[in-house]
Amino acid sequence: MGEWIRTGPREFAVTVFFFDAQDTTVPLQRSRLRLTLDQSGDAFSGPFRYEVIDNDGNVLFSDDGSFTGKRLNIVPLD
Repeated sequence: MGEWIRTGPREFAVTVFFFDAQDTTVPLQRSRLRLTLDQSGDAFSGPFRYEVIDNDGNVLFSDDGSFTGKRLNIVPLD
């Protein structure tokens, strides 16, 4: 589950929450990304931060990194 907003040309801010499959009321991890699309619009990259959080929303652990990705081809549902 997550949300994104456009922050500039080919740039987006993204927040994603990951939940326990048994308890979807409290997120286990929150990831924040700054995503930049390349000129073709088929690849993206940027920095991220993920945070492991407790039931009260307190950050127990966090780390930073970078990511890259490519657009996937759609497989239509027949």
